[in-house]
Amino acid sequence: MRLTMRSSLLVAAVTALALGATACSGGPEPVSLAYFYFPGCATCPDTMRLEQLAGELYQVGRSQEGMSVRIYDVRGVEEWEHLRRLGAEYEVDVDSLHFPILFAAGEVYDGLEEIQAYVDSR
Repeated sequence: MRLTMRSSLLVAAVTALALGATACSGGPEPVSLAYFYFPGCATCPDTMRLEQLAGELYQVGRSQEGMSVRIYDVRGVEEWEHLRRLGAEYEVDVDSLHFPILFAAGEVYDGLEEIQAYVDSR
């Protein structure tokens, strides 16, 4: 089979793209933590605990290179929609979960105790 100049350029371009994609991937995709909470009053002990837990999750994220941590207050429409999208991706009914909710590395944790156990294990 004889390659024309156009075919040779196409093969070279596809090869360069493939090599570039491999080089840019640099290994496994970083873990992302998405923490959703529904705060009550600003001075309520439960709300303060939710915010403390958010801070602990940030510490977990800082201790692991490439990990991103996002905190969402679901009183906002966009945040609520994002929660629904993640629930669909993880194939979980978010209406059956209890706040706070943490999505982490393919797992879903709901409630303070489960999320605290996740933080403590890191």
